[in-house]
Amino acid sequence: DNCYKAIEQPYLCSLMIVEGKKARIVAKKGFTDDVLSLSFHVSDTFLFLETKGKMDRVVIINDLSKYQEQYDLRAAIEGSDEYLRSTITTPIYVNNKLYAILSFDSLSDHAFLPRDEDLLYIVKSNLEIILTNHLMHDQIKLLSLTDPLTQCYNRSYIETYLENHKKDHFSVVMFDLNDLKTINDDHG
Repeated sequence: DNCYKAIEQPYLCSLMIVEGKKARIVAKKGFTDDVLSLSFHVSDTFLFLETKGKMDRVVIINDLSKYQEQYDLRAAIEGSDEYLRSTITTPIYVNNKLYAILSFDSLSDHAFLPRDEDLLYIVKSNLEIILTNHLMHDQIKLLSLTDPLTQCYNRSYIETYLENHKKDHFSVVMFDLNDLKTINDDHG
């Protein structure tokens, strides 16, 4: 909602998470819920097409009719059968990897101006910082609960688990490996 409010003209907004070579819509504003089941090949996105595969900047396309033959641009808009006419879209990078694509769409021709591009760069930067921090937090949490070499839960996790499951019945099994130090020293 806050991203949607940052740009003056959009009627629609979507966030696509990039998973490999696919982009899947995970959040939307103005579209029907049907769009949440859509995924696209990244090379079929407006951002990819307009940047000729670079996906390195905010892009304004104020006349989507050039894609009319390639795509059915009728939007899955709540209560409408109108066509998308303009879009402004940006890549979201996290740790130098394409993480998402954020798009604002309009049913009007030439809906977006250079000032919208400036605003979207600010939104893009903030989203990248937020997502980077979130993913770092998740990584730190994982590292605090597991051994980095074996990925097994550590003592801190086990203590918390036992504290939270005092009333449960369970068994604890412990084992020891002979000569583990030698194996670690020789093989890492």
